[in-house]
Amino acid sequence: MHIFRKTLKEDFLITLIFCIVLCASIYLIIQEFAVARNLDFSSFMDKVPEPLKKMASSFLVMNIFGGYLHVITSVCWIIISGIFVSLVSASLISKELEKKTLPLVLAHPVSRFGVISQKYAAYVFYLIIVCLFSWLGFYAGIKHGVLHMPYNVKFINQALFNGFCFFFALSGFGLFMSVIFTEQKKAAIASMLYFFLSYLSFFLGAFSEKWAVVRDFTLFRFFNTEHLFYWGSYNQKNCIFLLAIGVVMFIISSLVFRQRDISG
Repeated sequence: MHIFRKTLKEDFLITLIFCIVLCASIYLIIQEFAVARNLDFSSFMDKVPEPLKKMASSFLVMNIFGGYLHVITSVCWIIISGIFVSLVSASLISKELEKKTLPLVLAHPVSRFGVISQKYAAYVFYLIIVCLFSWLGFYAGIKHGVLHMPYNVKFINQALFNGFCFFFALSGFGLFMSVIFTEQKKAAIASMLYFFLSYLSFFLGAFSEKWAVVRDFTLFRFFNTEHLFYWGSYNQKNCIFLLAIGVVMFIISSLVFRQRDISG
């Protein structure tokens, strides 16, 4: 448990600051719905160039609260949290490899599996904290702001849990990059590249059938904020698939780390 506590201690301050800023940002953005619901986006549709009309039409739902939550979540929350998840998970092992401190850690009575599992457990603990602060921002924005919107909190709970499962699976890819690359920078770039390419397919998939096909080969196939916030449609199987993907990636990462040469 020493490695678990050490990992928590190392990233505690930056995670706490991130969570507070994220919570406050979600709260403030939700309050902007007071402005968004009075906007008539349809009046601008005639001025939008034809190639962009399908993209612009997706913002018509912003004057409906569920649609507004879907848009701000897909554009803001996923990107901000996704960057955090990608960077932190990609540094778990690569940071130790780059600093060449793993031999010192392994000099203690702990196996390589013990190292990676305790570090990943500490990360998952932080991921839970991030999602709890996110939930607090959504709840406070809806129930204790100036909106007083009759929105079902159950949809928030389901969306945030699905989001946690999504980020858990995403972190599995970050962890894998962390054991593949010796340098933390390379691991972070590879992890971020995977996330942004997946997000690009998710974003463009709403406007293009071709990109929608690409999106179905990414983790976003199991995490659709439009279904969750706008339609209130929750699929428990999606969460199970995402959790399974995260576990499988952890196992693969553990096996690779077990064979990794750390002498150099």
